[in-house]
Amino acid sequence: MDPAQWLSSAITEYFVNPLAYPDKYPPYNPVNTAAFALAALAAAYLIYRGLGRLGIAIDQRFYRAIVPFILLGSAMRVVTDAGALPRAIVVGGTTLYPFVTPGIYILIFALAAASMAVAFVLGKVAKMDFSKTVSSLGWLLAATALLRLLPLFRNFYYFLFIIAIASAGLLAYHAFCIFTSRKRGLMHRLAVFGQCLDGGATFVGVSLLGYSEQHVVANYVFGVGTPLLFLILKIIFAFIVVEAIESELSQKEGQRAFVLLLITIFGLAPGMRDALRILAGV
Repeated sequence: MDPAQWLSSAITEYFVNPLAYPDKYPPYNPVNTAAFALAALAAAYLIYRGLGRLGIAIDQRFYRAIVPFILLGSAMRVVTDAGALPRAIVVGGTTLYPFVTPGIYILIFALAAASMAVAFVLGKVAKMDFSKTVSSLGWLLAATALLRLLPLFRNFYYFLFIIAIASAGLLAYHAFCIFTSRKRGLMHRLAVFGQCLDGGATFVGVSLLGYSEQHVVANYVFGVGTPLLFLILKIIFAFIVVEAIESELSQKEGQRAFVLLLITIFGLAPGMRDALRILAGV
């Protein structure tokens, strides 16, 4: 097999088949997980540089404006899981998967970018606040997706249990900050909450409802421990990574806000998706 054939075969096996045949292939494997992680890091760097060149301040207000788009992505993925959105669409003879990973991240980025473009124009023309406009558009889109799920909501007790677990992790972080005299704001706390939510949703789904874990790292943890161990490790990770960011980037507000936003996305997005999926029973 020549290199071109080998590359084509590898792409089909590790990237295309998990999207095209979800009943036969797990959605994540070591190869596509590593590739997605590298692509996410490269995209994050380019986005950060691009925002800087556009003169968009990356601060707490920007952070808060992006949060509803995280919820939008989670809700849209559950709408897809419920069968209300197609898993695949065909455009010009090419099959695309815009509503599952990694396509949904690209889609949500495009919607956020479009919202920023609208906010930028409105800021110039009507003197409207950039961050508030982006936030308002994001919440409008998120509400639209959530309304589509509303008739499916039924497992309220399990959902509240997940929220309680995440809140307990956040309270533990709050107590830690008080005990160590650390002043931390919304960005730090929401980053911690997102990671705890991810751990809590995985714990409840796998331990109590018979869901299976799809991600490679979590399955590795399950191989040496239990879903409870995964939850504990997620809480510990949240504390460590948020404090490390604050320690290393305390004097660089833009970089700190952006990295905290990334940590929030990679916790809150899958965590809210799993919590909403459990709530909707899909």
